Amino acid sequence: MQMSRVYILPLLAFYFSILTFPHLSLAGGGEGVEIDPNELCASTEFSAPLSMYLPGALERGILCLRIGAIDKSVVSQLVENRSYFISKHDDSALNDFSMTIDTYVVSGDVFEAQIGQKLLERYLASHESADPRYLFLLGVSYLNFSCDDKSVKAVQLLERATIMGHILAPALLSYSYENPYKCIERDKVKSRDMKLKFEHTAGSNKVTYSEVIDYLKGKGLIVSGP
Repeated sequence: MQMSRVYILPLLAFYFSILTFPHLSLAGGGEGVEIDPNELCASTEFSAPLSMYLPGALERGILCLRIGAIDKSVVSQLVENRSYFISKHDDSALNDFSMTIDTYVVSGDVFEAQIGQKLLERYLASHESADPRYLFLLGVSYLNFSCDDKSVKAVQLLERATIMGHILAPALLSYSYENPYKCIERDKVKSRDMKLKFEHTAGSNKVTYSEVIDYLKGKGLIVSGP
């Protein structure tokens, strides 16, 4: 699949955050500014009171955790800070959440995946109108990291995202039932039904099922399987 065609997939409209890079890239005036993580960690205060939101602190905290400058307990406080202000519908917290949440799902790190799950759960619990993107990401995270305990919930979330028109969700479900993938049992009938729903959702976009599966694998949203 040519990358020029991928733009029609909703997930590529999302910004992939600083977590995937060895240095923290901060956008300023349209230009990236490279900051050495050691300098950043030495100069950053990670106190996270619930009286005020700390923009971008969670991502800086995870970067510092990766180089051993802080421990997980500090990051957990930063998670609580963001989670609390997400529930309060704080604009800065919601913006940080929207811009970075997909990186927690694709990071491959269990601790970071758990952070992503907690933030997604808090968002969905505190917002009446569910965004299919977040339903999809939480379903993927459950499927990849918590499947033994939450396989039913993962399928329910992906089905809800499908109903709401998310193009990636029915493709992933069809793939999961067909292979089988993770803890989802093989079911050819459900796989066929989901593939039909994918084709209906894709509509005039002319995206094929195999293209979407390749995309999901390339982004790490399918972490194993055929």
